[in-house]
Amino acid sequence: MIYKKLKNQLPYLVLLFLLIGCKKDKTDDFAPIENWTKSSTGISQSLNDLHFYNNQFGIVSGDFGTILKTTDGGSTWASLNSPTNQTFLAAFTLSEKDLFVARLGLFKSNNAGASFAEIGNTSSFGSSIRGIHFLDSLLGVITKWGSIYTTSDGGLNWTN
Repeated sequence: MIYKKLKNQLPYLVLLFLLIGCKKDKTDDFAPIENWTKSSTGISQSLNDLHFYNNQFGIVSGDFGTILKTTDGGSTWASLNSPTNQTFLAAFTLSEKDLFVARLGLFKSNNAGASFAEIGNTSSFGSSIRGIHFLDSLLGVITKWGSIYTTSDGGLNWTN
């Protein structure tokens, strides 16, 4: 008899213990984020990556060939002419002149984003480029789904 009573009340007991065990999150324990402001890009495309060369100059890459640059720390953004309408997943700035964006292929601008051209043979590697980093104009690294590729000639040739 007691077993039947407990069996019928078990779901309620479990719920009661769960409610007792739960407590409200304390947001008072976290300091507010200061000095952060929302920056409007003026576009509706999704943005996937950004990289700043210094505190003022940076680029953002996004869906449908979106490439934006800022020269004032993100207060304003200007659209750059994209070489393709593919969704870019990675962005990198080596300098204010040398900009990179990538997904299937790696695209470089050496004129501050006035134009971009595909470099190397990265499109033939399959999968998407997820990361770009150059140490100087010759030495660079990209990541593509579990593989790391390096270049010592500015991206013309890549080694897995």
